[in-house]
Amino acid sequence: MDAKGVQTKKYNHIVSLTLSGDEMLLGLIPENRIAGLSGKINEDKEISNIVDKAKKFPKVEGNEEVLISLEPDLIIVADWLTKRIDDIGAMTGAKVYIYKTPSSYEEQKNNQRLQLGRKEW
Repeated sequence: MDAKGVQTKKYNHIVSLTLSGDEMLLGLIPENRIAGLSGKINEDKEISNIVDKAKKFPKVEGNEEVLISLEPDLIIVADWLTKRIDDIGAMTGAKVYIYKTPSSYEEQKNNQRLQLGRKEW
């Protein structure tokens, strides 16, 4: 982090473990920096707005072996996801960013912008 508390490392193998994280990543960073997405839920046209883009990426589906095989350097999870969050970083060696479930799009965008080391979009 720099003196202002902004993350300075650029992550290049990012994995999201939630649909909201999937959608935000695909809308905010180049696809070549995304290593994997949460799961098949992001291909459900009833609830996902990234159906076509999501098909290009491996799906973690809560599978630890898949997660490890993706060799992430950053894993993004929501605060409501309680399944062994503490173990995820140890298993993969990746930084785990647990974001507070936002109350608005702008709050979500700002949270991920800061984590991904960008001053602005």
